Amino acid sequence: MYKFWKTTIQVVLACLLISFKAQSQASQLDSLYAIGEYSKAIGLYQNQIPSTFNERISLAKIYLAKQQNSKAINLYKLALNQKQVLKHRFTYAQLLLGQKQYKVADSVLTQLHIDYPKNAEFVYQLGLSKKQSNTTNLDQYFAKAIALDSTHLRAYYELAYFYTNIKSYKKAQETCLNALKIDSKHKKILGLLAQVLYNDHAYKLALTYFKAFDKHYGVPEFMLKKMAFSAWYLQDLELAINYYNRLLQLEPKSYRYHQNIAKVYNASGNFKSGMRHAFSALRNKDVSQAKIYYELGVAFLGTKQYKLAVSTFEKVIDETPSYELAYVKLARAADLLYQDKSKVLPYFERYETYFDEVEDADYKDFMLRRLSDIRRKLHFDSAK
Repeated sequence: MYKFWKTTIQVVLACLLISFKAQSQASQLDSLYAIGEYSKAIGLYQNQIPSTFNERISLAKIYLAKQQNSKAINLYKLALNQKQVLKHRFTYAQLLLGQKQYKVADSVLTQLHIDYPKNAEFVYQLGLSKKQSNTTNLDQYFAKAIALDSTHLRAYYELAYFYTNIKSYKKAQETCLNALKIDSKHKKILGLLAQVLYNDHAYKLALTYFKAFDKHYGVPEFMLKKMAFSAWYLQDLELAINYYNRLLQLEPKSYRYHQNIAKVYNASGNFKSGMRHAFSALRNKDVSQAKIYYELGVAFLGTKQYKLAVSTFEKVIDETPSYELAYVKLARAADLLYQDKSKVLPYFERYETYFDEVEDADYKDFMLRRLSDIRRKLHFDSAK
């Protein structure tokens, strides 16, 4: 009997000693974690795997701090086989999302949502886990998160982004506007709303929100391009020039930005600036140059350099024979250049030859009417 109790006491003491050692080691890990001695903490387990829940969680936190996320995930998985502690389950799920292990994250978050159906963050994160699977009813997760927490701005953003992707622009706008009632300067939502309105061709309203974004944040290049186009579409030429100049500061050798600003300058009547940027566009483009030559021709026409305009529009047509407006401008430049209308006639006849059979030609009525006027004048002149 004595031997039995002696053995039992020894076993209990050994278990207590192991438990105390594990607790002591977990405590040591926490102390090293608190002072940033991550490598030293990891060194304690150089040749072993931590056996207790606390040790595994403590070491997982250290691997997280070292950005060794895959090792942290393995330790959380081991630890959570022993205890399903809420905060650690959620940390584990977020880690899985960060490592793009969406199926496992979905499983963990689904169970969390079942266990805590009124937790807005759990259902929001569950929605994130389902994004990669192209779930058609993805909106229900983010909408539910908002229903549980009406101030959940990340859920508003994801819901609006989902609506944008399926081109349900009105719902996207409504979602963004509701979010901006909570935070009128929310960077991601403000930017998304401006782009949704732009995609919906509501350029005036889009520009309002682009300007609001521009007031508070640095505007990325892709957004600045949309701002410039919106201003051009609305014929706010001064603002369009401002935005294209900002784009040229980002990419001074962009032929496209030079070409676009040349178009705006020409529309505003500043043909000298249009010409300068058209030349810059030509210097920086090594493929098709028809559109740039067209803007250069418009600038020559606007500055009454008709001979140069004629030769430049000829280049446009040589490169792009179907460029209708180039034929129109070419004939116009020739009409202004030559007093002798017999020299002008071939330019209008050239248009007639190419576009007479084109039903949807935009300038046919005008060009054929002018051609008829020239022929009539030449006929009467020859009869004198």
